[in-house]
Amino acid sequence: MRPTPRSAVVAACLFVHCACLAGHARADFSLAGAATPSGQADADDPWIGVDAARRARVVIVWSRRRLMVSDDGGAHFRARLDGDADLDAAAVSPDGVVYALRGDRLGVVRGARERWRRVGFAGFPSLLAAGAGRVVWLGHRYARPTSSDTRARALVAISDDDGATWTLQRPSDYLELYLRRAEISDRGAITIDVTYGDCRSWDGRLVGRVDGGRWREAPARDPAEPPAPRDGRGRAYRLSEEGLTVEVRDPADAAFHPLR
Repeated sequence: MRPTPRSAVVAACLFVHCACLAGHARADFSLAGAATPSGQADADDPWIGVDAARRARVVIVWSRRRLMVSDDGGAHFRARLDGDADLDAAAVSPDGVVYALRGDRLGVVRGARERWRRVGFAGFPSLLAAGAGRVVWLGHRYARPTSSDTRARALVAISDDDGATWTLQRPSDYLELYLRRAEISDRGAITIDVTYGDCRSWDGRLVGRVDGGRWREAPARDPAEPPAPRDGRGRAYRLSEEGLTVEVRDPADAAFHPLR
């Protein structure tokens, strides 16, 4: 990918700035331009996650500061759910509903509509997963889950009304438990990749259900690298190693290439 000329970057920034002052809606733009390290801001704020709707053409990519959403399979993206707090987690449901967490506020995108709700129990670090008509929050009540003062065990919070109400579950009583990744099956099973931490840490899984019941432990997945998320057309997405570019692989392709 050729680097973007400096003059083009300046002109684009001026155009976007003027459009915002005029009160116009956010303009769509290609993610390739946004992901290219054309300035220090992108290098300082790399992408940290990408997700896709299994039954739609919605793709999301996010950094600590911004969430970009595409509803046309990655052809164009626009910023959604902006806010002052850092973006702790994001996820998209199989049918294309987008969720993002900034501090203790959960943002929801359904089509053109955005909505925020306060999540009083949210702490950092946090994860989100979406599926089976629900959004699931995973994390600890406190910022230091292994502190002997707080003794905060991991929590799983489940909502089927976009965060208006929640039911809480404890997947494990293990204190030094780090939640790495979660997914929800179409039948409502929740699977969490975890690391048990002590003087000798090890990886594993916790398996539960959105409708309650006893959680069970399972061996770690092999391979440890999670599969790339796929959209409704079967396209797979992942981030480049440096987090500056989104890569895509079509069903007929053998390799990933930068999203253009």
